[in-house]
Amino acid sequence: MMNSASKVGEIFTAAGAAFNKLGELTMQLHPTADSPAGKWTDEEIEMLRQAVKKFGEDLSKISEHIKGRTVSQIRTTLKKKAFEDAGLPVRQIAPVQTAQPQQQQQSMM
Repeated sequence: MMNSASKVGEIFTAAGAAFNKLGELTMQLHPTADSPAGKWTDEEIEMLRQAVKKFGEDLSKISEHIKGRTVSQIRTTLKKKAFEDAGLPVRQIAPVQTAQPQQQQQSMM
């Protein structure tokens, strides 16, 4: 019998693999110099759509098993991990600061 830590590890491993595959498919949307250029076929787009659909359902199942974690928290964590594993920079969203525009307006006067 597996302990809960092993089960969580197994879930994250499977989710990580799914995120890596989704990342690979997404990166194909942005061809590089060494990747074949060209428009996506209808079949490729449908495959991506199905992968995203299946992955979304899996996230809900994962969040049911990991108490206290939302789908959004899981998605964010796994996305960050997938980007790090691929050696890509993770984009950070800066917090919105409401005081800054007021300061800029005052300096313009």
